[in-house]
Amino acid sequence: MITPENGQKQEKVSELVQAKWGLETFRLLESLYSGGDETVTMVSGYVFNDVSENTSEWETIVYNFRHLTSEEIASLGYSQYKFLNEGGKIIQKKLESLDDLPEDYDIIVNCSALGSKVLFDDRSIYPIRGQVVRVKSSTIKHFFMFGTDYYTIVKSSLHFSGDRVILGGTHENDDWDRAVRSDVAKRIWQGCQNLIPQLKNAKLEGHAVGLRPARPTIRLELNTFKVHGKEVPVVHNYGHGGSGITLFYGCCLEVASLVEDALRKK
Repeated sequence: MITPENGQKQEKVSELVQAKWGLETFRLLESLYSGGDETVTMVSGYVFNDVSENTSEWETIVYNFRHLTSEEIASLGYSQYKFLNEGGKIIQKKLESLDDLPEDYDIIVNCSALGSKVLFDDRSIYPIRGQVVRVKSSTIKHFFMFGTDYYTIVKSSLHFSGDRVILGGTHENDDWDRAVRSDVAKRIWQGCQNLIPQLKNAKLEGHAVGLRPARPTIRLELNTFKVHGKEVPVVHNYGHGGSGITLFYGCCLEVASLVEDALRKK
C-alpha cells in the first residue's frame, strides 16, 4: 500500500527529497506491474477527509488522481526473490552488537529499524503500534481511507486472489505491545462496517499487530564504526515509520550511491 499517510511526518527531511524518493519508488513498482510481475498489483481507491489537505507532493505521481466534485461528494516478496536469485544470502541471527556478525565485511547497510536502539544506541527511535483486522470479502475491489481513523486495503498475491482485505487501524506512538487488543479490534471491525456496509458480509479471518519504526527523521547517512577491531563504513537506512513501501526504492538508490562512494574511498 503506497500512500504518504502511512508514516510519521519526517520533520527534518525536505518535502522535495521525500517527493523524490516517493517518485522513484512509484516508478519502479509501476515498471514491475507493467512488465507483468505478479508480486505487484495496482488498485484504485478513494481517500476521505473531513477537511481539504495538501496533496500536491503525490497527486502528480499516481494515475488519475482528482478531487471529488461537489456532486460526487453529495451523492514486498519481489525484492527478496531478486536478491537471492542474484547470489545474495540471508542469514537469520539475533545481534546484540556489530561484533556478533559472523565474519568481517567491507561495508554494512543497517536496516535494523527498531533494532538500532540496541545496535547503535539510537535513543530517538520509537515504535508506532498498528493493529489491523483481516477479513475475506469478494465485494471490496478498491482501497478506502477515511481520514486517519479507518481504512481498507485489498490484498492479493501469487498464493490467493484479491479477496483478502485489511481493515485498519491504529497509530499508537511509543507503544511496544504486540498483543491483539479486543476492544481495538471491535472498534475497527464495527467502524469499517459502518462506513462500508458490504463488509457486513465479510468473513473474519484474524488480527495482526505490528510496530512501525519511527524517529524524528529518517536516518539515511554514512558513518564509520569499529567491527572486529577495524573501522568499517556503515550506511544507515531506517526510521521510515509506516512509509517504508512509499519511499523504499528512492531511499535504496541513495543508499547505493553512499555505498559506492564509501567503497571507492577504501
